[in-house]
Amino acid sequence: ETYTVECWGSNNSGQLRAPAVRFTAVAAGRLHTCGIRTDNTIACWGSNLDREGNNTGVLDAPEGRFTAISASIDGWFTCALRQDGAIQCWGDDKTPYEDSEVFDIPRGRYTAISTHGHHICAIRDTGTAECWGKTSLRTPKTATEHNDY
Repeated sequence: ETYTVECWGSNNSGQLRAPAVRFTAVAAGRLHTCGIRTDNTIACWGSNLDREGNNTGVLDAPEGRFTAISASIDGWFTCALRQDGAIQCWGDDKTPYEDSEVFDIPRGRYTAISTHGHHICAIRDTGTAECWGKTSLRTPKTATEHNDY
């Protein structure tokens, strides 16, 4: 196994130019990509700017050790699962509509995470799903409160 990253598609912001290091996971966002290196640290590359040219901080990956990663396709943020089960997000949680509350992460330990444009869902270590973020876009505050998701 080589653990190298292969990227293809649009490269207008350098999001396809992965560093020449080994990775165990990768997540592609709108104009950025982040990956978990084999030492469980994170590297990000691509654009740090939103539509208006503002710095989002999405390339400013946190320090520490991580086990899973997910980049927002429609937003300018990335979230990752720390080795202790906590979730950490970075970048910009603003949407074209208003603050999306995606960084209001419920406390607890998680085993999996998935991001979208304006919301996040994760699996708790108890096996239950938890979602948070932009509720006006029909994202449930918690998946256990809604049977239609």
